[in-house]
Amino acid sequence: MTAFTGGASVQTATQVISENSKTFRMKNSHETLIEAGIKELIEVILQLLVVYGELPAMPKIEVTVDFDDSIAEDRQANATYYSGLVAQGLMPKVKAIMRIFDLPEEEARKWLEEIQQESATATAAAIDLFGTNQEGGG
Repeated sequence: MTAFTGGASVQTATQVISENSKTFRMKNSHETLIEAGIKELIEVILQLLVVYGELPAMPKIEVTVDFDDSIAEDRQANATYYSGLVAQGLMPKVKAIMRIFDLPEEEARKWLEEIQQESATATAAAIDLFGTNQEGGG
């Protein structure tokens, strides 16, 4: 089995698996370092709370860090997918903006309003530029 990598190069299945294994090992290595850092940061914060009298004593807690192992999505593919749904009339623009940019509905509505205002302004400017927005006809 072979895989095309976008250019003129071709990879074997073994090469793809090998690269994926390296990526997986690197991801795990980074997670280990980040987890240790987060745990240490929480411990330091708790110690400061004790020092400044916000806590009576250092609490006996176990900190766990759970990384989401879901597959990372390609942002461009995600945007293209939702834009296609909007273009086909299968999804409202506000919902697409919410999902593409991970925004709450109110913020997505503001974005859509802003986009529509910019689009209307650009259209009016283009009409003026080409002289078709003149009174008395062109």
